[in-house]
Amino acid sequence: METSDEQLQIDEFDALQSIYANDFDTFVNESTGCGIQSIRSCIIKFPGQFSLALFVEFPPTYPSVEAPIGRIHNSFGLKSEQCSWIIEKLKECFQQSKGQPCIYEWIEYIRETIVLPATDEQILSSDMNKEPERKAVPLKSKMTRPRMSQYTRNLCIEKRIAPYIYHTDTIIDRKSVFQAHIVNVNSTEDVSAFIGVLLSDRKIARATHNILAYRIVSDHTLKDNDSDGEDGAGSKLSHLLQVTNVKNVAVVVSRWYGGIHLGPVRFKHILSIARQGLEAAGFIRTEGSKIGRK
Repeated sequence: METSDEQLQIDEFDALQSIYANDFDTFVNESTGCGIQSIRSCIIKFPGQFSLALFVEFPPTYPSVEAPIGRIHNSFGLKSEQCSWIIEKLKECFQQSKGQPCIYEWIEYIRETIVLPATDEQILSSDMNKEPERKAVPLKSKMTRPRMSQYTRNLCIEKRIAPYIYHTDTIIDRKSVFQAHIVNVNSTEDVSAFIGVLLSDRKIARATHNILAYRIVSDHTLKDNDSDGEDGAGSKLSHLLQVTNVKNVAVVVSRWYGGIHLGPVRFKHILSIARQGLEAAGFIRTEGSKIGRK
């Protein structure tokens, strides 16, 4: 049974809201009951020097037939040809989507080709004498950088942290299964040991993707992520750790692919199950939460 356009729009809106949070505003013009269907629209904001915001309206038969209608809602410093290119890119993404939601792919393409390069240039030209109180230090060396496919085992550390790994329940959507694993870490060696413990479990090792992010805070901040083939998921998971200001934690979200493409909804599930785990394990404080093993 095919999913209706209305349900696909609802799912896409939910996923985009989960991924972009305060940078994504939605609007719905409700049906009047006179044969006129509800029209959904949204504004996507791109923080940065351009203050770019895009407005998109979803026709009733999007995404199966009609293309979304986009326009520049706000911009500062963008040339007219860049604005035209952004709208043309939306049409191109729709043509390539073959009846599936396409807004996430469009947003990320704009972010990667216009917003992020401009942000990098702005950072390079900023006052180099001004430093934050706590400087983030991304790990450069592949030899010391824990990855899901490259890590150093330390059985003593693994034995120490294994009892404190928290495993969430699962989210199941169209045969894809998502589960998060969370533990307190204080070094990259702890992160490697965490990976070692997880991958010693055959079920977790057989997951289609094991998406990693960690954030260690002391005199400075060590943070990194690994999408493990699920493009963009690692950076979104890392962003979740940053915006919730959790400290000294590593998260792995396992996804077992069920054979049906979920589109951007998969990111909603990845972030949702990770947040649930962080709350349940006590890293995001809620009433009755505590760090422990499940």
